[in-house]
Amino acid sequence: MVQASPLEGSADYSYSEYGDYLLTSDDHEIGKRVRLAGRVMRSHFERIALRYNSATILDFGSGAGYFCKAAEDFGLKTFGVELSAKLTDFSKNRVRFSKVYREVSDIGLRFHAIFMSDVIEHLKPSVSGVIMSRLLDHLNPGGLLIGNTPNFSSANIRVCGYRDPVIAPPSHQCYFTLKSLDAYLSTFGLKRLRLYSKGLSSDSFFRKSKFEPSFLEKRLRDTSFPLLPLVVFLRYAFRVGGILVQPWGLGYQLFFVYEKPIPIEALAPGPHGHSGSRKEAITDEFPKGVPR
Repeated sequence: MVQASPLEGSADYSYSEYGDYLLTSDDHEIGKRVRLAGRVMRSHFERIALRYNSATILDFGSGAGYFCKAAEDFGLKTFGVELSAKLTDFSKNRVRFSKVYREVSDIGLRFHAIFMSDVIEHLKPSVSGVIMSRLLDHLNPGGLLIGNTPNFSSANIRVCGYRDPVIAPPSHQCYFTLKSLDAYLSTFGLKRLRLYSKGLSSDSFFRKSKFEPSFLEKRLRDTSFPLLPLVVFLRYAFRVGGILVQPWGLGYQLFFVYEKPIPIEALAPGPHGHSGSRKEAITDEFPKGVPR
């Protein structure tokens, strides 16, 4: 785990007004982002729907609500936790997803799956363990922790170093590699199901500044005609590059799926002498129609 050097005399970073880059005034664009989240996450949604009856999920760090709305439209009982008042208001009034809370304890439920996309790197190292432990207390045995975070060993950071946009303290406080992320999540008793890196980003190479989108990030319809061939070629090249660096653990993002183990006693033989399989234990704990 790599910790960003603290800025001397700086106060704790506040997320109360965070998230302008996630907002848009275009209703069509909002719908497009919700549909995109649904397509990208569909395999996870299907896995959860098959794995549990009446699944209830949490998006920890729910942002503008695009993911939550997509999950709700899929049919999952979905809740969000978000610190930014600006993003919470946008989620409720523009995206039309209203089940957003400031603290997970305010919801009063336990979940079959907790998602945290681009969140772990925002947790202050001195309190990260406490926050994660409290969060996982709300995850049911057999439940899944699913998410992603920047890869500190990515090809982007190896080549570009601090110029890469993900190196952004004090917002981003810590970074992980495949090895350190596995070690970190294992300390909470979680079992690894999937952990891999993926992608190669153009952000490090073509931006004039960290947070100013480059010509390569514009929509094709907004790109001048003479630049179109170059943009198409570069996008294809970075996509291929992302595939090539993946086997070496050099992808831009780390993606993870971990499981909270079911206690041994939950799998012990029942009163009639038969041993409960893992599937039986989950079915017994989460009967159909009973939300948790």
